Amino acid sequence: MESEEPRIECRLEELGKIQLVRVYNSRDENYPLIKNNRPQYVVVSEERYQELIEAEEEAYTARIKSSLEDVRAGRVRKFKSADELLKAIDKEAAG
Repeated sequence: MESEEPRIECRLEELGKIQLVRVYNSRDENYPLIKNNRPQYVVVSEERYQELIEAEEEAYTARIKSSLEDVRAGRVRKFKSADELLKAIDKEAAG
């Protein structure tokens, strides 16, 4: 069975100073909003939005778990002040 090629249709609409470019694609529904010839926003379907939110939450959880593993493994150093931290960073950068 052959996979269907995406059908893409673009339509430009002037809305004041904002150009709305609608891209219809059989695989994805993304609608970029263009202002001054540059993409400013992308309107997505509710389903895609939920997928993005879930992915962000999973990434957040993974970062927290990784940070906790670093603390447990002793890969975290504490500094008494920001100045002390900056000195340590400079020292490491100098080699």
